[in-house]
Amino acid sequence: MRKLLAVSLFVFTASTVFAQQMTLDEWNEETKSNIRCLPKYGNVEKTAGQRLADSNFIQKTLLSYPNKRLASDELIKLGFKYLYHDVKTAVYRFNQAYLLDSTNSDIYWGYGAVKHLIRLFAGMFHNTTMGKQIQNLLFIVKKKNDQPVNK
Repeated sequence: MRKLLAVSLFVFTASTVFAQQMTLDEWNEETKSNIRCLPKYGNVEKTAGQRLADSNFIQKTLLSYPNKRLASDELIKLGFKYLYHDVKTAVYRFNQAYLLDSTNSDIYWGYGAVKHLIRLFAGMFHNTTMGKQIQNLLFIVKKKNDQPVNK
């Protein structure tokens, strides 16, 4: 029963939050023109203006932190705080963390969490309604929990 409740709560909360932000189609459209929504800025060559903005960001950030690693760690924490409230800002924070310290492997946990969240909703909305998906998910979890334990 606890698993059923936990899964239900997660699916409901995550779907409500994502739905309040933007649709999957809107997200895909945004990533076509906004490299800040792509992990590692999409690995695209930046313009001179973007490189200058990056340099200014790093200098300004280092006024508040003793080194790039600590600043990167803090931005990763912020990214996770935003993840279920504003996925776009979460990606921005993970990218800023990457900009400060590309060797910080914790950034990839953030990128993975965003990707998982987006895939979760892509699957939920594909060829069916979200309600039907949730109903099926709850049925599977309930069926699993109702099975007798073999001793």
